[in-house]
Amino acid sequence: MKTVTLTPVGGDLDVTTGSTLVKGLLARDLKIDMACGGKGLCATCHVYVRQGGDCLTPRTPREERTLALVVGADPDSRLACQARVESDGAVVE
Repeated sequence: MKTVTLTPVGGDLDVTTGSTLVKGLLARDLKIDMACGGKGLCATCHVYVRQGGDCLTPRTPREERTLALVVGADPDSRLACQARVESDGAVVE
C-alpha cells in the first residue's frame, strides 16, 4: 500500500501499489465522475498533482491527448483513471 495526501479534502488515502488513483478515491467513497468508464477519454476524473508527481506513473499517450483538450490543463494535471500510484508522497487536489 502507498499513501497519497488529499487536498483540500484533507487526510491520507491508502492505495494499493500499482493501482490507479481513481480506484483509491472511489474506495474512500469520494464522488468521482468517470463518463468514459476509466478509459482516459473524457477528463471527468481530472486532478492536479501538487507534489510528488514522480510517485505516479508517467502520463500515457492517451492521457496526453485527452489533457491537451482540457482548457487550462497544466503540467500538474492528471487523469485519476490513468495515474498509477508507485510510491508514497503524492499530494493530489
